Amino acid sequence: MSHRTFIALDVNDAVRRRLGERRDAIRPAVGRSDKINWVSPENFHVTLKFLGDVPDAMLLDVCQAVQSVAGRIEPFDFTVRGIQAVPPAGRNLRMFWADVTDPDGKLVNLFAAMEEAMEGLGFPRETRPFAQHITLARVKYVRDAESLRVAASGRGSESVGVVRAEQVTVYTSQLTQGGSIYTPTVKARLGPLPHIP
Repeated sequence: MSHRTFIALDVNDAVRRRLGERRDAIRPAVGRSDKINWVSPENFHVTLKFLGDVPDAMLLDVCQAVQSVAGRIEPFDFTVRGIQAVPPAGRNLRMFWADVTDPDGKLVNLFAAMEEAMEGLGFPRETRPFAQHITLARVKYVRDAESLRVAASGRGSESVGVVRAEQVTVYTSQLTQGGSIYTPTVKARLGPLPHIP
Protein backbone atom coordinates (compact mmCIF):
# COMPACT_ATOMS: atom_id res chain seq x y z
CA MET A 1 0.00 0.00 0.00
CA SER A 2 1.13 3.57 -0.64
CA HIS A 3 0.12 7.11 0.33
CA ARG A 4 0.34 10.47 -1.47
CA THR A 5 2.99 12.20 0.59
CA PHE A 6 4.50 15.66 0.85
CA ILE A 7 6.84 17.62 3.14
CA ALA A 8 5.70 21.03 4.37
CA LEU A 9 5.93 23.92 6.80
CA ASP A 10 2.74 24.82 8.65
CA VAL A 11 1.48 28.35 9.29
CA ASN A 12 0.00 29.76 12.49
CA ASP A 13 -3.70 30.28 13.19
CA ALA A 14 -3.56 34.08 12.79
CA VAL A 15 -2.07 33.79 9.30
CA ARG A 16 -4.59 31.07 8.39
CA ARG A 17 -7.46 33.34 9.42
CA ARG A 18 -6.16 36.41 7.57
CA LEU A 19 -5.41 34.43 4.42
CA GLY A 20 -8.88 32.91 4.57
CA GLU A 21 -10.43 36.39 4.79
CA ARG A 22 -8.44 37.66 1.80
CA ARG A 23 -9.21 34.54 -0.21
CA ASP A 24 -12.94 34.87 0.54
CA ALA A 25 -12.87 38.48 -0.70
CA ILE A 26 -12.26 37.11 -4.23
CA ARG A 27 -15.35 34.89 -4.22
CA PRO A 28 -17.91 37.56 -5.27
CA ALA A 29 -16.01 37.85 -8.59
CA VAL A 30 -16.38 34.12 -9.31
CA GLY A 31 -18.77 33.35 -12.17
CA ARG A 32 -21.57 30.79 -11.93
CA SER A 33 -19.88 28.46 -14.41
CA ASP A 34 -16.39 28.82 -12.90
CA LYS A 35 -14.83 25.74 -11.31
CA ILE A 36 -12.40 26.54 -8.49
CA ASN A 37 -11.21 24.24 -5.71
CA TRP A 38 -10.72 26.42 -2.63
CA VAL A 39 -8.18 25.17 -0.08
CA SER A 40 -9.51 25.01 3.49
CA PRO A 41 -7.60 27.31 5.88
CA GLU A 42 -6.61 24.33 8.04
CA ASN A 43 -4.77 22.97 5.00
CA PHE A 44 -2.71 26.12 4.26
CA HIS A 45 1.01 25.27 4.22
CA VAL A 46 4.30 25.87 2.39
CA THR A 47 5.19 22.76 0.38
CA LEU A 48 8.89 21.87 0.50
CA LYS A 49 8.65 18.67 -1.53
CA PHE A 50 5.82 16.69 -3.10
CA LEU A 51 6.81 13.03 -3.20
CA GLY A 52 3.76 11.46 -4.83
CA ASP A 53 2.74 7.94 -3.90
CA VAL A 54 5.16 6.56 -1.31
CA PRO A 55 5.01 2.85 -0.38
CA ASP A 56 4.36 2.23 3.31
CA ALA A 57 7.65 0.33 3.57
CA MET A 58 9.53 3.49 2.49
CA LEU A 59 7.64 6.02 4.59
CA LEU A 60 9.82 5.42 7.66
CA ASP A 61 12.97 6.15 5.62
CA VAL A 62 11.40 9.41 4.41
CA CYS A 63 10.51 10.45 7.96
CA GLN A 64 13.99 9.65 9.27
CA ALA A 65 15.63 11.62 6.44
CA VAL A 66 13.37 14.62 7.12
CA GLN A 67 14.23 14.51 10.82
CA SER A 68 17.94 14.40 9.97
CA VAL A 69 17.69 17.43 7.67
CA ALA A 70 15.50 19.39 10.10
CA GLY A 71 18.06 18.94 12.85
CA ARG A 72 20.65 20.81 10.77
CA ILE A 73 18.51 23.92 10.07
CA GLU A 74 17.86 26.46 12.83
CA PRO A 75 14.30 27.79 13.31
CA PHE A 76 13.59 30.89 11.23
CA ASP A 77 10.90 33.43 10.36
CA PHE A 78 9.15 33.89 7.03
CA THR A 79 6.60 36.50 5.94
CA VAL A 80 3.35 35.74 4.13
CA ARG A 81 2.08 38.38 1.69
CA GLY A 82 -1.30 38.85 0.08
CA ILE A 83 -2.71 36.98 -2.88
CA GLN A 84 -1.27 36.42 -6.35
CA ALA A 85 -3.03 35.10 -9.44
CA VAL A 86 -0.90 32.50 -11.25
CA PRO A 87 0.02 33.10 -13.98
CA PRO A 88 -0.38 36.90 -13.72
CA ALA A 89 -1.62 37.28 -17.31
CA GLY A 90 -3.30 35.31 -20.08
CA ARG A 91 -6.47 33.23 -20.34
CA ASN A 92 -5.09 30.19 -18.53
CA LEU A 93 -5.51 31.07 -14.83
CA ARG A 94 -4.30 28.09 -12.77
CA MET A 95 -4.05 29.10 -9.12
CA PHE A 96 -4.29 31.69 -6.41
CA TRP A 97 -1.49 31.66 -3.90
CA ALA A 98 0.09 33.76 -1.17
CA ASP A 99 3.72 34.76 -1.61
CA VAL A 100 6.23 33.75 1.05
CA THR A 101 9.39 35.79 1.61
CA ASP A 102 12.42 34.70 3.60
CA PRO A 103 15.11 37.42 3.72
CA ASP A 104 17.70 35.19 5.42
CA GLY A 105 17.47 32.44 2.79
CA LYS A 106 16.89 29.68 5.35
CA LEU A 107 13.74 28.48 3.61
CA VAL A 108 15.66 28.05 0.36
CA ASN A 109 18.43 26.24 2.27
CA LEU A 110 15.85 23.94 3.85
CA PHE A 111 14.31 23.20 0.45
CA ALA A 112 17.73 22.43 -1.06
CA ALA A 113 18.64 20.12 1.83
CA MET A 114 15.32 18.27 1.49
CA GLU A 115 15.83 17.90 -2.27
CA GLU A 116 19.25 16.34 -1.68
CA ALA A 117 17.99 14.00 1.04
CA MET A 118 14.99 12.83 -0.99
CA GLU A 119 17.14 12.32 -4.09
CA GLY A 120 19.23 9.97 -1.95
CA LEU A 121 16.05 7.91 -1.41
CA GLY A 122 15.29 7.78 -5.12
CA PHE A 123 12.91 10.72 -5.54
CA PRO A 124 13.77 12.93 -8.54
CA ARG A 125 14.77 16.54 -7.99
CA GLU A 126 12.29 19.29 -8.81
CA THR A 127 13.02 20.64 -12.28
CA ARG A 128 11.27 23.99 -11.75
CA PRO A 129 12.67 26.79 -9.57
CA PHE A 130 11.47 26.73 -5.95
CA ALA A 131 8.40 29.00 -5.72
CA GLN A 132 7.84 29.87 -2.06
CA HIS A 133 4.07 30.08 -1.67
CA ILE A 134 0.90 28.92 0.06
CA THR A 135 -1.78 27.57 -2.29
CA LEU A 136 -5.21 29.13 -1.66
CA ALA A 137 -7.16 27.82 -4.66
CA ARG A 138 -6.70 25.64 -7.73
CA VAL A 139 -8.53 26.77 -10.83
CA LYS A 140 -10.11 24.19 -13.13
CA TYR A 141 -12.06 26.59 -15.32
CA VAL A 142 -12.92 30.30 -15.29
CA ARG A 143 -14.82 32.19 -17.94
CA ASP A 144 -13.30 35.59 -17.15
CA ALA A 145 -9.78 35.21 -15.76
CA GLU A 146 -9.09 38.94 -15.89
CA SER A 147 -11.98 39.82 -13.55
CA LEU A 148 -10.62 37.40 -10.97
CA ARG A 149 -7.12 38.82 -11.35
CA VAL A 150 -8.51 42.30 -10.74
CA ALA A 151 -10.35 41.06 -7.64
CA ALA A 152 -7.09 39.64 -6.27
CA SER A 153 -4.81 42.48 -7.36
CA GLY A 154 -5.53 44.79 -4.42
CA ARG A 155 -4.42 42.12 -1.99
CA GLY A 156 -1.11 41.18 -3.54
CA SER A 157 1.58 43.04 -1.62
CA GLU A 158 0.23 43.55 1.89
CA SER A 159 1.78 41.51 4.70
CA VAL A 160 -0.54 38.90 6.17
CA GLY A 161 1.83 38.04 9.00
CA VAL A 162 5.10 36.49 10.09
CA VAL A 163 5.41 32.76 10.76
CA ARG A 164 8.05 31.21 13.00
CA ALA A 165 9.13 27.95 11.37
CA GLU A 166 10.04 25.55 14.15
CA GLN A 167 9.23 22.17 12.61
CA VAL A 168 8.81 20.34 9.32
CA THR A 169 5.85 18.02 8.83
CA VAL A 170 5.59 14.94 6.63
CA TYR A 171 1.96 14.66 5.52
CA THR A 172 0.01 11.94 3.78
CA SER A 173 -2.91 13.13 1.66
CA GLN A 174 -6.24 11.44 0.94
CA LEU A 175 -8.48 12.80 -1.80
CA THR A 176 -12.20 12.83 -0.95
CA GLN A 177 -15.30 14.40 -2.49
CA GLY A 178 -15.11 17.10 0.19
CA GLY A 179 -11.48 17.90 -0.59
CA SER A 180 -8.10 16.64 0.55
CA ILE A 181 -7.54 15.32 4.06
CA TYR A 182 -3.97 15.79 5.30
CA THR A 183 -2.65 13.53 8.04
CA PRO A 184 0.67 14.37 9.74
CA THR A 185 2.98 11.34 9.78
CA VAL A 186 5.89 12.97 11.61
CA LYS A 187 6.70 16.45 12.90
CA ALA A 188 10.46 17.05 12.79
CA ARG A 189 11.79 19.83 15.02
CA LEU A 190 14.12 22.35 13.39
CA GLY A 191 17.54 22.74 14.96
CA PRO A 192 19.53 20.41 17.22
CA LEU A 193 17.81 18.88 20.20
CA PRO A 194 18.50 20.82 23.43
CA HIS A 195 21.31 19.42 25.54
CA ILE A 196 20.09 17.91 28.79
CA PRO A 197 22.88 17.65 31.36
